[in-house]
Amino acid sequence: MTNGIPERGAAPAIGPGGSAPVIGPGGSAPVIGPGGSAPTKTPLALPAVGGLSEARAARLLEERAARLAARQGRAGETGAALAPVLPPMLACALGRECYGLPLERLLAVQPATVLAGLPVMPPPLLGLFARAGQPYAVLDLAAMLGLPPAPPPAGQGAADAPAGHLLLLRGGPGRVALRVDRALGVVTPQPLAAPSGGPGDQGGAVAGRGLVPAGPLGPRERVLGLLDPDRLLQPFLSATSAAGA
Repeated sequence: MTNGIPERGAAPAIGPGGSAPVIGPGGSAPVIGPGGSAPTKTPLALPAVGGLSEARAARLLEERAARLAARQGRAGETGAALAPVLPPMLACALGRECYGLPLERLLAVQPATVLAGLPVMPPPLLGLFARAGQPYAVLDLAAMLGLPPAPPPAGQGAADAPAGHLLLLRGGPGRVALRVDRALGVVTPQPLAAPSGGPGDQGGAVAGRGLVPAGPLGPRERVLGLLDPDRLLQPFLSATSAAGA
């Protein structure tokens, strides 16, 4: 033993109290710090791969990691291209047709209620109702899209509440609610390259078509007309303002 370090082939020294020494990785002798301090930890080296040197093995691992990351990036780009790009929408029914309204433009959805009439009510204005002390003009979405209105339930009078739901909008120049036959639920449709000219496409209010797979709205897939709220309301804002809504 020289300076406290065992010579090659010499028996290992016994630690204080007769304890066995700490043997380094691979059975090598421990490294003793200055003054006989406890063994210091040395970083583990990369094992040789197929007889390659440590540096060559490290380069191979880095190259493989880079190739794997590139493949994952290409897969992510392909998945993003196939994923739906339309925002979540509220699907609603008007007779046999279905339409979608961007969820970000909706303030609330509620059952239709009794409306207050006005001396002058040009179509599609149905009347007014108040929510939290604020008046809302109720417009018939079917009339706005040029669709035939749904017949009222049997026994319903003019003073009764209209059937269906009211969709309260936000983000527009006025307080407006749309009456629909039924609010169906929130969906994320897949964009379709469908030709224009379908029901309700007049005036550019229907910005496109979207496909809802079977499940969210029933056992069969549904095609929605995707509404642009600004284009939808533009022709009727002046009419409702003139009526005092």
